[in-house]
Amino acid sequence: MQAIGNGIISEGIFSSNIGTGGQIATTITKFVFDPKLRTSTFAHVLPEC
Repeated sequence: MQAIGNGIISEGIFSSNIGTGGQIATTITKFVFDPKLRTSTFAHVLPEC
């Protein structure tokens, strides 16, 4: 829901949230896994994203 609230509904749109922790979010078309666990990948609420 954070992605929807920030208007991240297609590739090329990014958001930066700064608070107690920081996040940069975007959508990708291909799943990416970091074996060193430096990033988090979540499913988007919109199936086409």
